[in-house]
Amino acid sequence: MKPLLLTPAARLAAAAPSTLSRLLRLQSGRHHAHASSSSNRLLPPLLRPPRDGFRGGRLISSSSSSSSSSSQMAAPADAPGGSADAFEVIRAHQEKAARLPPVEEIRTILDQSVRGVLATHSQGHVGYPSGSMVDFACDQDGSPILAVSSLAIHSKNLSENPKCSLLVAKDPEDRTDTVITVYGDATPTKKKMQYEVHTYEDILRHFGAAEFKEAKVDPISQFSTPITSHMNKDHSDDTKLIVDFAYMLDVDSLGFNVKAGYDGSVLKLRIPFPRRAQDRKDVKTLIVEMLQAAKASSSSAE
Repeated sequence: MKPLLLTPAARLAAAAPSTLSRLLRLQSGRHHAHASSSSNRLLPPLLRPPRDGFRGGRLISSSSSSSSSSSQMAAPADAPGGSADAFEVIRAHQEKAARLPPVEEIRTILDQSVRGVLATHSQGHVGYPSGSMVDFACDQDGSPILAVSSLAIHSKNLSENPKCSLLVAKDPEDRTDTVITVYGDATPTKKKMQYEVHTYEDILRHFGAAEFKEAKVDPISQFSTPITSHMNKDHSDDTKLIVDFAYMLDVDSLGFNVKAGYDGSVLKLRIPFPRRAQDRKDVKTLIVEMLQAAKASSSSAE
């Protein structure tokens, strides 16, 4: 096997735009339609607006480096029932939810990922890309390191044309989630039998290699699996104080992402921590505080 080192090019392709904002707008409309039919149903405590109200703004997609355009989202008037109260609550909450900076999110996703699609220029079908799944791990600079057989088609393709790309999906089963593409020119490094992707200018607005290397992997994300597994297994009943159900997807130092059900609909939400988590133990402390606040809010509302 031949190890390949893919150093991000001068411009790192940004995460693919997510349809999260559009889904939130459409589904939150359904929420209001259901909520309006039952006066006993309360909006989730974490999604309630401040008492003095608020003005809705444009929702920033959690898995895109740029905001979603209004053309991609349904207008409040499209909500069933013609009212957008629940829609406004969810939109305002998600707009203000703390998230990792896009470049840090991408650096973290790449660090935690183990598989992607490597695309090279086919020599057998000239002019067409050749792609296949490859396993990889990132080094301390965030460069993906792959192992490809010297007999593999990719090795032959790269020897003729060094231009390639590596596509990585945060969740391959969820098409609305983040997708990252790293572009570069690969050249063999004889000493270590590696390929190093040299820098080049991308005409699109993406993250530069320097900015990418300076970005840090979120320190809490490495504990995401054990934390989410524990919460989903042992504390699913507690989440019903907030929504019908909530499945915690992942955690970082600023909050966590959940797939939640509310009044028969399912949507993905960003739940921010009251402050940045310092370590794994602190995450537990923050979640306990949030659940206690939710219980208190639910009791006072009743």
